[in-house]
Amino acid sequence: MREMKDSGVPWIGKIPEAWTTVKTKYNVSIQNGSDPILEGDIPVYGSGKSIVKTCGEFKIGPATLLGRKGTLGSVRYIDVGEKYWNVDTAFNAVVISNDLEPAFYNFCSLLYDVKAYMTSTALPSMKQSDYMEMKIPFPSRSEQRSIVSYINDTCSKVEDAISRHQSIIEKLEEYKKSIITQAVTNGLNPDVEMKDSGIDYIGNYPLSWALIRIKYLLSERNARSITGEEEPLSMSQVYGLIPTSQMDRVPLIAATNVGAKIAHKSDLVFNKLKAHLGVFAVSNYDGLVSPDYAVYTSKDNSNPKYLEYLFKTETYICEFKKRSTGVGAGLTRLYTSELFEIKCAIPALEEQQLIVDYLDKKCESIKNAISRQKAAIEKLDEYRKSLIYNAVTGKIDCREAAYEA
Repeated sequence: MREMKDSGVPWIGKIPEAWTTVKTKYNVSIQNGSDPILEGDIPVYGSGKSIVKTCGEFKIGPATLLGRKGTLGSVRYIDVGEKYWNVDTAFNAVVISNDLEPAFYNFCSLLYDVKAYMTSTALPSMKQSDYMEMKIPFPSRSEQRSIVSYINDTCSKVEDAISRHQSIIEKLEEYKKSIITQAVTNGLNPDVEMKDSGIDYIGNYPLSWALIRIKYLLSERNARSITGEEEPLSMSQVYGLIPTSQMDRVPLIAATNVGAKIAHKSDLVFNKLKAHLGVFAVSNYDGLVSPDYAVYTSKDNSNPKYLEYLFKTETYICEFKKRSTGVGAGLTRLYTSELFEIKCAIPALEEQQLIVDYLDKKCESIKNAISRQKAAIEKLDEYRKSLIYNAVTGKIDCREAAYEA
């Protein structure tokens, strides 16, 4: 067992006696990204996944992209020879020293403690100088290669297990979509008699159902707050319409909520800018929403939860997209006049409730199954991080393991 010493860096802890630590800036060049020229085949990255492709200038790996704005702590490794570009939400970190293995630096950057450095704004950010001042463990380059080999070999099995769980989640999500679509377009009776609607996006529908425009199912609520003292609500794609205080990331707060739209429990609330992305939900709260949201209350012949299920099917999402208008991508809105002209095949109110009860139960069961898969992924991810940490900081001697591999 090797002799260990204190590194003097809290996140690193103890390192082998023969190792040192060094500031990133002595071995790595970290630069801002920039806006790309669009329309090409070169992937462009921000703090997360590839967001666009460019036909302009490109960079060539190896490099590590470090989150600068928003998703701090996100890290992406660009492999040797890989073409890419990065926008200014991610720093471009390139190893410039012959003493540092690019892949070893990438594993170090996965462990950076960015919380101590991030700014506490609505969109947290990091400074280039903070990344450059961070210290990393610094074994010999030959041992760095052994560590990289060990991590790649041991973590590949973990990655395979994570991929299997993610595949199960994808299948569960597809299954949920299929049962929702089946229930809200055909009902719960598989032998029900059908007839042709004569409308492409509806097709056949049960004989006993009514074909009706949305304007006969919903009314728009346009009440405004006089005092601005009601509970502010925000739309989350994951949780629906919830109190703003419960959001994972609190959005920019308006100077005053006077004049904000009022929403009540059971209202169907749309983010008009993102209706085509399924960003709408039945509210479980009384409160205030953005003036750019649309608030609808159901009429006597409609169940708002049934309409939420129906509207989130691919058919209606596609129809919302077609009917949204504006100056370009990201700036189009689904206005009430266009929404209300869309037709629905809809059962009687009692059958709507039966379908809602069925889907609520099925979706809750699927949600629990997905949660179990996500919990397994989280455990595997923690195990992977532990492996990387122990290898990068020398708490595991990777030289013999890498040699044997």
